[in-house]
Amino acid sequence: RSVSALVDALGDAEVDVIDAGLRSEPSVINAVHLTGPFDMQARVAATDVAELNHLLVRLKDDLGAIETNTRLVLSTSPGFPRPVAPV
Repeated sequence: RSVSALVDALGDAEVDVIDAGLRSEPSVINAVHLTGPFDMQARVAATDVAELNHLLVRLKDDLGAIETNTRLVLSTSPGFPRPVAPV
C-alpha cells in the first residue's frame, strides 16, 4: 500500500453505521473514537490516491460524515507502532 493517511471525521450518523462502514473498507486499518472537534479517526493504507478518495466520498455520501480532515503520513517514527501491553 503506497498511500497512508489519517482521516478525521465528524458525523451525524449513528456510531454503529460508521463503524460497520469503515470495517467494510479494506484500506482502513484502524479506527478510533475521539474527544475534540472530530468524532473519529481512521488510519488508512490505500493502494493509491483514487482508493483514498473513494473512502472519503463514501464517508460523506454513505456513512454520514459532514466534515473530514485528511492528512497524508510521510513516515512512521522508528520503533512504532509498538504492541499494546496487556492490562
